[in-house]
Amino acid sequence: MARVLRLLSTLLTTTFRSTHARPTAVTATMSAKRSCSIGTRTRAIQEALAKALTWNDELMSGKISSMNQLAKREGVTQRYIAHLLKLAYLAPNIMEAIARGNVPSAVSLGRLKKGFPLDWQEQRTVLGFSA
Repeated sequence: MARVLRLLSTLLTTTFRSTHARPTAVTATMSAKRSCSIGTRTRAIQEALAKALTWNDELMSGKISSMNQLAKREGVTQRYIAHLLKLAYLAPNIMEAIARGNVPSAVSLGRLKKGFPLDWQEQRTVLGFSA
């Protein structure tokens, strides 16, 4: 998971520029020739996953003692925290696919917040990710 979080961190500290009306992300590790387009839907999922992994780590390590404390710090509701924390329990290969921007068109942040099976194989099937 640390690898996924590092990848997401790199992606999310990206500068954006517009190329032919499509947002194009260019990171320090990518040349302009290898820039990749990241859609708004995918970017929202990536940002939510990064938050979920960070928050889950803070809760599990004891850095933050409760979802209530986390919600107050973030200025959001406990319900919002709970919805996003679910993403920390996605299969590792699904997290990596999301981090790389490979998200099936049927998957949205709203869909993920509604819930998904805990079994990783079932997640792949239900959400449309290949094994």
